[in-house]
Amino acid sequence: MFKLTVFILCIVSVKCSTEGFVGFQAFPSELRMTQGEIYPSEIDINTCCLVCANNDTCTSVNYNKGSKTCEINTLKMKSREYRIQPDQGWTLYEKLPCGIGYMSGARCRHIQNSFQYDDVTDHEEALNFCEILGDNLATLDNEQDKVDLESDADLADMYINAYIWLGTSTPNTCTCFRREFADIEPRSCDMNAAIVCERPG
Repeated sequence: MFKLTVFILCIVSVKCSTEGFVGFQAFPSELRMTQGEIYPSEIDINTCCLVCANNDTCTSVNYNKGSKTCEINTLKMKSREYRIQPDQGWTLYEKLPCGIGYMSGARCRHIQNSFQYDDVTDHEEALNFCEILGDNLATLDNEQDKVDLESDADLADMYINAYIWLGTSTPNTCTCFRREFADIEPRSCDMNAAIVCERPG
């Protein structure tokens, strides 16, 4: 159960908006994270984010402006069970710097770890998924990026033998990071691989 007091409301100023705000960032598409806990009464978006800001375990909120429904999320993106999905009327606000993602280094990474399933997530589907989040596919500009990506993949419980789509490609050939060997390898663009999206600069 979530509690608010007038005292907290007076001291803490949290503003959620798509134009820019302190403490939260809205994803650009209508999205909702699964497994959210519904706040017991109708509240506005700023109060919804304030509840999350004052909860150390909160990673993000789902908010429905029409019904004034607030859902508090305490989980991060990992797999099918803990993921985000399109949902009309809902907006997902992530607690900054990387509430539902992983951030071992300088980049916030949102991980959809579905490689171990039979679903084919080809390079184009991976690009489209990241675009929905307002992100780009993962990039590896230096050795530290590899170390950070490996650490984030561990935190998301990604299989050691997973391939991860990278944002670099040429016609008919795309690029993957192979966790098991910590190297980069060309891969057919219509094969499957895990999705790691990075928030731009």
